[in-house]
Amino acid sequence: MQANDLNVGQELICMNVDRVYDWVLNQNSFNVGPLPGVTFPGLTPPIAIGDIVSLTAEVDEDASTVTVTNREDMDVMVEGELVSLQQVTLQKDFVFSLTLTLLGGITATVPGLTFTAYEQVALSAPEGTEVAVSFTNIDSFVNTPGTPDATDPILNGITLSITACQNIQSTYPVTVEFQAEYCEPREALPTSCPNAMPPQSAMMFPTPSTGNNG
Repeated sequence: MQANDLNVGQELICMNVDRVYDWVLNQNSFNVGPLPGVTFPGLTPPIAIGDIVSLTAEVDEDASTVTVTNREDMDVMVEGELVSLQQVTLQKDFVFSLTLTLLGGITATVPGLTFTAYEQVALSAPEGTEVAVSFTNIDSFVNTPGTPDATDPILNGITLSITACQNIQSTYPVTVEFQAEYCEPREALPTSCPNAMPPQSAMMFPTPSTGNNG
């Protein structure tokens, strides 16, 4: 079957889109801690340092947020030319969990821990533009496993590093005009109906003829 011809030639159309004023890919690392005492539920005290097999951290990218708290005009020299930019201050609220593994395969996780960090980025982002930040990758690493409390399942003095790769854009909604041509659908793939009849064992039935009619 041939696809219907929808080609009606080019047409002058208008569309609402986001104009990108600036766009950078940025990587930054943030040191967290030392954290106050972190209680691991379900563990029986005391925790001995020699019983700790591992302590890992995991950042919840979906729950972590970025907020623009300030932007200030600034002039910088770019290839010998004075350019007006904005110094944008970003507040990053990371949500992470800690998982403790002890000898014998015993594990305990503390979710919903938070850490706030600030970062400044130079962008073309004048007032009226929207600065959007999305995380392309977040890695976390526990630097110091902490010191166990003698009577409670608590670790004190945990430190970790969070490294975030970020996609940062400043945008503004605009209406653009351009010549466009309508797309056409592709042809459908040829198909055939399978034989739904199950196979039959000719050895069993019907009984083969012996050729003796007398």
